[in-house]
Amino acid sequence: MAKRKTNDKLVGFVVFCLGLLATLTIFLAALYKGSEDNKTYYTGLEVAFGKSGLDWGTLVKAYIPFNILATLAYILPVIGGVLMLLAGKKDMLLKVLACVMFLGAAVLLFLLPQYIKVVTESGLVGSKSTVNLGGSLAYGAIIGASLSILGCLGSAYKIVK
Repeated sequence: MAKRKTNDKLVGFVVFCLGLLATLTIFLAALYKGSEDNKTYYTGLEVAFGKSGLDWGTLVKAYIPFNILATLAYILPVIGGVLMLLAGKKDMLLKVLACVMFLGAAVLLFLLPQYIKVVTESGLVGSKSTVNLGGSLAYGAIIGASLSILGCLGSAYKIVK
């Protein structure tokens, strides 16, 4: 009996560590755009909290605005990990919530290129346009999504056990 209790705590701790590592991938490259010779990388912080790009004063400004979905993609894994640490034997709701949070974070990270926008403002004409950044997933988002999937599997294991 004592060994099973230790394994439950160990699984919860491992899932928490996976969630923490998935959240820390916010400092790695999440997206890249460009050709083989000239790639521009954007970190998770830049796509989640915004990045100022081109700034020619009142003439033209281009920037990546704050994105709530990207922020959630990086925050949900650590919240799911904390829920797994707090979950006891009979706290099924916490375990299911943690599993859903890990799964949601993985989906959001894999879909990152679809919802990151670039806003361009022209001061002379007074126009504002928004276009999709496009690009492809970089290693940071792929690692973060993979860690989130592992956290989801660990949470599911603790639900079934």
